[in-house]
Amino acid sequence: MATKTTKAASTKVTKASAAKATKASATKTTKAASTKVTKASATKETKASATKTAKESAQAKSKAAATKTAKATKTSQKQKGTRSQTAQEKALSTELEKILPELDAEGLQFLLDQARVHLYNMQIDRMRAEAENEKTATRGTSKTAVETCNVEIKRGQNSDVYHIVCNGHFSMFNSDEMLSIVRICHGQDDDVEKKSRLYHWFFRERRDFLNDNGIADIHSQVLDMLYQLVKKRFKI
Repeated sequence: MATKTTKAASTKVTKASAAKATKASATKTTKAASTKVTKASATKETKASATKTAKESAQAKSKAAATKTAKATKTSQKQKGTRSQTAQEKALSTELEKILPELDAEGLQFLLDQARVHLYNMQIDRMRAEAENEKTATRGTSKTAVETCNVEIKRGQNSDVYHIVCNGHFSMFNSDEMLSIVRICHGQDDDVEKKSRLYHWFFRERRDFLNDNGIADIHSQVLDMLYQLVKKRFKI
């Protein structure tokens, strides 16, 4: 009888233990599944966030590139002097385009030469007008502001070398280069055209001088002071 009772009790304990183990296993499985779902959800949200950030970054870069391109185009057009044509100019351009195929090489060369001369004269007229406007706008500039720029010309120990000193910055020129500068400054044209020629000479031959001294165009104060100094100090 005692053995039967013991077996029954053992069976009961075993069933209880098995039930407890099953419950624990189910709880563990549920937690693992929940953790997996949570991780999957977090991964999905992270990927979505990364995708959104990448898209926003791409859009920002695209917008910045478009803005930069637009500015560069505008600057390029300004430097080239492009402008909108009037209705009369457009009509004349159209008529000229119709005639061009009928001309021979001599006629085309003649038109090209005339166009270049006329374009050059237009540019000079525009620069004169700009110089006059700038002179009018800066008449009230104080003497102190003008004196902030200092330009000197020093001859080196070697007689074939000259130094143009702008605000303490030395630029070396050989005798041939200096002679070219002097000839331009003492030319037969008016001051505006001579300064234009001087600027373009530096642009072709010594662009480093323009860059080192911040000379962006013919209206530069440094260029004007150099021009006046060369005319005063050197004679031909």
